[in-house]
Amino acid sequence: MCPSPSQTSPPLQLQGPKSLDVMKLLIGPEIEDLKYFHLMHTDMAGTPVVISRTGWSSERGYEIYLQDSSCGDDLWELIMRAGETFGIRPAAPNTIRRIGGGMLSLGADMGLTENLFELGMERLVDRDSDIDYVGKDALKRIKAEGVSRKMVVVEMDGDAMPGPNGGPWDVMADGKKIGNMTSGVYSPRLMKNIGLAIIDIAHSDVGTVLSCEDPAGTRAAVIVEMPFYDPKKAIANAE
Repeated sequence: MCPSPSQTSPPLQLQGPKSLDVMKLLIGPEIEDLKYFHLMHTDMAGTPVVISRTGWSSERGYEIYLQDSSCGDDLWELIMRAGETFGIRPAAPNTIRRIGGGMLSLGADMGLTENLFELGMERLVDRDSDIDYVGKDALKRIKAEGVSRKMVVVEMDGDAMPGPNGGPWDVMADGKKIGNMTSGVYSPRLMKNIGLAIIDIAHSDVGTVLSCEDPAGTRAAVIVEMPFYDPKKAIANAE
């Protein structure tokens, strides 16, 4: 058991189809009642934690927040022991799966130069709220004026892209640059090269044929519906 809580820490993510099985060993059957995007306060072997039903994988998963960062090693060993039966493995965030699920990455797909309307997140903007939140006037103005760019997803031909991620790469239409592909990857599940791009809205309709320039050369691309896989998030939201 670790000492009294003193300092919080970044989350440890437990993601994938066996994550519930591991969590039941660690927490007990009550973890089954935790709904998608909800959280609970509990402890693991006497270590206080906050567990949220969230993650960066578009798979079922959990993020575990320590209430005392000095217990990090103990928590890691506890989870690895519980997951051994299920073939648990340490890994970096699953870039392939998050692109396939249409999840945007801060610093890659979006930053200070993009707004929620360009990114297809208008559903998250309450322009009529009585709360005077930061950026409200700007968002109202952008909505009224309209946007000139839009985030789209593309399928690309050619050999499998060699890296797990990349960009920004030029996106072309009619011989002119119309934007950038911000993330690209080969998806073994879909057996296709897939990517996210922010481009001129005049070329953003589904079915539009474009070309993308990556380190391997020029690839033909076509805009498709977002996301590529599990559009209703049925996997992550499964009961």
